[in-house]
Amino acid sequence: MPRPHPRSRFTLAVLGAATLSLAACQVPGSSPNSGTGPDESATTVDQLDGAFGEHGLVTTDLQPDKDDLAYAIAVQPDGKIVLAGTSGTSALTQTALVRYTADGKVDTSFGTEGLALSTKSVTSSAYALAIQADGKLVSGGWTANSGGSSDLLLTRHTTAGKLDTSFGASGHGVAGLNTAFGNAMAQQTDGKLLLAGRDTNLFTPDTLVARFHANGTLDHNWGESGLARIDWGSDWDDAKAIAVLADGKVLVAGKTDQDNVVLCRLKADGSLDTGFGNNGLVKRNLGEGNAVKAIALRSDGRIVLAGGSLVHAYLADGAVDPDFGDAGQVKFPEHQLNSLVVLPDGSLVAVGKDAKSVAVVKLGAQGKPVADFGKAGSLSLVSAVPSGEAFSVTRLASGKLLIAGKAFDEDDDFLLIRLNP
Repeated sequence: MPRPHPRSRFTLAVLGAATLSLAACQVPGSSPNSGTGPDESATTVDQLDGAFGEHGLVTTDLQPDKDDLAYAIAVQPDGKIVLAGTSGTSALTQTALVRYTADGKVDTSFGTEGLALSTKSVTSSAYALAIQADGKLVSGGWTANSGGSSDLLLTRHTTAGKLDTSFGASGHGVAGLNTAFGNAMAQQTDGKLLLAGRDTNLFTPDTLVARFHANGTLDHNWGESGLARIDWGSDWDDAKAIAVLADGKVLVAGKTDQDNVVLCRLKADGSLDTGFGNNGLVKRNLGEGNAVKAIALRSDGRIVLAGGSLVHAYLADGAVDPDFGDAGQVKFPEHQLNSLVVLPDGSLVAVGKDAKSVAVVKLGAQGKPVADFGKAGSLSLVSAVPSGEAFSVTRLASGKLLIAGKAFDEDDDFLLIRLNP
């Protein structure tokens, strides 16, 4: 049987998405999905933007018999949408980018029929995505070779979806390490790129942040020869989120094997800012399964973190925000929250999954769940996506929300959703 090309696979995937979405349009009370009640289905129909993709969502199968997970979203100035993630098996993955038109169709002028795959060494992964000033696309993650060595990885594609060999070394920027993993990326106003994760050197992983020039080379004038290693005081430190403040300082959030929430601040030169929290660190144990995954900044300097079932907030100096939620936090039981965005009115939207599938939660500016959003502030999309998870969310200029993740249908496929505000 001939191997189908990306467009034919996408066509099949879109038909599947339409079938899944139509489940949300059935007469209330007749949904075939176990546990999906009338109110939940009706709300899903109201929130999904029917003008986008097929009834508000698109699923894209990149390669046969491979798992495709979209971890990051970027929106171009022309309104086109790029998803970045991985495609492959549990042993071998490739960095994967797909571009869509503003209305949710695969843009076949990008890469090969809309898809750009790349690999550095044996396996590569992308968990973050940035658009540079010239429109080129940089993804961030890590790479590993057959000998087991791993390194931070940036990969750049042109606006046409081709690997940009002028970036770093043949299209890839690396830190020159053997035991490093990258999880999160931020782009500074000057175009420099920060990639955060961990370095497992000496078998005691420390938090690691590297800064690269816009051309993919390591910035040796930052930190120690381009690297900032921060010991969070445990045998396993791992950064999962990063954000740049207006003054150039950098917030890094993650977990250790003892504290599932750690937040630290670096000075603009990459050194630890001991004026933040307790000697530069905020460390908390908020219960098993609540490791921080996302960070968002408010216009007044306050900081919001999300992960597991929790959304929690901090003042600019690292102290817990006593006016947010219940003693600084809000809990959504049976949720796993992965990404977070602050809306112009100060309200918050976090995405991930609930006990069933993709879930979206909305909080007011002071951390109170928005009562008319889904059920008690949590919207389940199980009637549209029977099995899936959201990994990233961003807000469009129109106020609508774009959500990226995975949908399971024999294997995992890229998932892109647009919600009405």
